[in-house]
Amino acid sequence: MSRPRINLENYAEVYNYYKGYRPTPVASWTLHAALGAVFAPQVAYAPGAKKQIADLLHNHKSVVLAANHTKAIDPCLIAALPVRQHAFRPLIGNTFIPSKKSIFKNPLVRRAVDGLGAVPVFRQKDTELEQDTSSNLPRASLTAFVKTSVARLIDRQNMAIYPVGARKKGDDTKCHELPDGIDLMVGRVSRVPEPPVYPLGGLSG
Repeated sequence: MSRPRINLENYAEVYNYYKGYRPTPVASWTLHAALGAVFAPQVAYAPGAKKQIADLLHNHKSVVLAANHTKAIDPCLIAALPVRQHAFRPLIGNTFIPSKKSIFKNPLVRRAVDGLGAVPVFRQKDTELEQDTSSNLPRASLTAFVKTSVARLIDRQNMAIYPVGARKKGDDTKCHELPDGIDLMVGRVSRVPEPPVYPLGGLSG
């Protein structure tokens, strides 16, 4: 299946594509390794957390990483994490990351972010229809996105997400409070044990 155009009116085709899309192992390893070399994120673990995460991931259990979003390079740091931290190594090629649709505009950039597991999200402020309250497209696209996310979690994929959406300033050494709504996807994974949600504070490069 060819890559669909990323726009709101085309949301059904977009999520049908990303529900089954998986990057090739070579592409994923190459891209993650390149970002790991550039950003080299440093991680401090809560007591026992490193072993617990490693045990889950290396035994093919899905997890949801809910990260702080305080700076523009945060997505690069998340993508660089698996090659720098052995506990997170199974994330490579086996993780999807909800991402704003603007990063998919450039064809070369799109191939790169696809290889890193990006899945487009149609935020209301990104759409031309945000002032059109009569349109049900934004709500329908959100429903399709949630269904796609649930399908990939059920398929033993992992998810990395910024639950608060836009960047939010704060203490990078502390995890932001998780907002209502993250359970919308996690709680619907009924055919397998619900994946644990691991909060991540700010990563430093």
